Amino acid sequence: MPSVWIRRLALEKKSDEEIIWVARPTEAYGRTEQAAWVAGVAVLLSLGIRFSDLFSGFGFEDWGNWVIPVISLFAFLVLFFLVWLMPRWNSSKTLYVLTNQRALLMRFGVFFRIRAFELKKIQKFTRFELEDGSGDLVFERFSLKDEDGNMKTGENGFYGIADVRQVEKILKTVTNR
Repeated sequence: MPSVWIRRLALEKKSDEEIIWVARPTEAYGRTEQAAWVAGVAVLLSLGIRFSDLFSGFGFEDWGNWVIPVISLFAFLVLFFLVWLMPRWNSSKTLYVLTNQRALLMRFGVFFRIRAFELKKIQKFTRFELEDGSGDLVFERFSLKDEDGNMKTGENGFYGIADVRQVEKILKTVTNR
């Protein structure tokens, strides 16, 4: 762990707090449903370009039937790579800390961001586990309205944990459940 992170953790820790568990997300962190969304976008892009009035005078007919699939494949690969890269890039800057009083989600980068959750206020948590024992531990779900008045939902928790059952057991012990 970088020394800057250690100093920041020392500043954030309360004097009567004891650190129980510290970890970073695994590098393999990433959700599979994101790949499905990217595939759907690529298919829609392909169909949209092929049947769009905007491109009808462009002369795709002269290029043959291979141009649209190649452009769509390229767009799919770029989007898929970005969807694959972003969670890994974010995980390299994330630190999860569990103390005897709080769960901390710390994000380092140009700006330092921290989310602190008092263990007393964590009502329930949900474990999502993969076959290798890694997974996510979600302890907050929220809903909010955006500027257009549409409801948005989200989750907070520890994502990409190497041994999610161990962390769940620690969290249950600390919250007396």
